This record gives sequence, structure tokens and C-alpha cells, in this order.
Amino acid sequence: MKNYLFLGGWFSLQYAYVDLEINDHYAADSLFCRHKVPVRFGPEMARDGDKYRIVFCKIRRKHREEFEKALGEIANKMCLLGHGDYDMYCGMVMQMLEKARTDKTRKQSADAETKDDYASSAQTAGSVE
Repeated sequence: MKNYLFLGGWFSLQYAYVDLEINDHYAADSLFCRHKVPVRFGPEMARDGDKYRIVFCKIRRKHREEFEKALGEIANKMCLLGHGDYDMYCGMVMQMLEKARTDKTRKQSADAETKDDYASSAQTAGSVE
């Protein structure tokens, strides 16, 4: 089960992952500390009524392996804390994010093709004169 999405980056890698706030702390925080991974946290998203949050963050490339190991341990921690629906929620969110990413890529490709078609038709029209 995948609970994170790699968003890109070269030196500083960007991720989004699913987490749960417990008593003003997040479940993943202690795992990042245990794996000695410095994380720069960004914005968070949550739907009304959802207990889970999507957290955006950045890490350095050299910490990638340990960061992903820590994220892999979150599912076990959630089970121990009594949140057995974590895997199902992550699957739903990751599917939704991947679909949004795919749709965006398709739209960008279609827009590029439209611009190319417009440019070639403009060139053809210009050469006729």
C-alpha cells in the first residue's frame, strides 16, 4: 500500500503523504525523528469531516531512502493506534491524486498539440500569400 506521492524535484524532493493528527502531533513525526530525516513541511489539505490529512513536504535527495522507509511504517503505526481504515483511505486518495496528475498531463499534451496545429496552419496561411 502506497501512502505517499513523489511530486518531483531535483535537489529538494517534494512529496505528498497521508497522515493523522493525534494530540497536536502527527503520526509520521516520530518516525521521521527515528529515521533522522529532516523534513520541511508545507501546506496541508483535508476534506471536512476527514480525520486524515494530506501533508506536502520537502526533503533533501540524500534522505530519500530513509524518508520512504519512515512512510512505509506509518500504516503499521495507524493499525496499532486503532485506525484500520488508513490503508483504504490512502488507496482512495492516491488513486484520486494519480488521476488528477494524469488528467493534467493529458490536458497539457492536448494544449501543446493545439498550439502546434495553430502554428503550422498559420505558417501555411502565411506562405500562400
